[in-house]
Amino acid sequence: MAEQPDTPEEEAQSVIMGALVKSRAEEAYELKLSGKPLGEIADALGYPTSHAVSQAINDQMKLDAAYLSELGRSGILKMELDRLDRLQEKLWPAAMMGDPHSVDSVLRVMDRRIKITGLDTADSSTQQHTILVVGGEEHDYIEKLKELQ
Repeated sequence: MAEQPDTPEEEAQSVIMGALVKSRAEEAYELKLSGKPLGEIADALGYPTSHAVSQAINDQMKLDAAYLSELGRSGILKMELDRLDRLQEKLWPAAMMGDPHSVDSVLRVMDRRIKITGLDTADSSTQQHTILVVGGEEHDYIEKLKELQ
């Protein structure tokens, strides 16, 4: 855990450094969204490794998420989905004509939409349920139920 600053000067320095780190992490995120590889982002922004870039982006996203209300989250989600819709709309005609770059871009937009909406996670309402059919006596049925636990 980080130490608390002892003087107002140290506190100001900490705030400035925090703003710089945030600014750099946000810039890294924007570069990542634009399709730049993590290695190039590391070189451009002075990160030691591509893993450090990834970690900085993840840390910033977690920090930002901690301060969002549910209403704020749903607003951001809607805005991001609208952006993805607009991107896909522009790419769609070329993709349907068979342009490989556009097809790849559309698939990435679709994949991003699936991830941010959570469609790639298991839905408990669609999971399979075990059905136990037991003939015979009641105590056999109870024993089979105990075996399933």
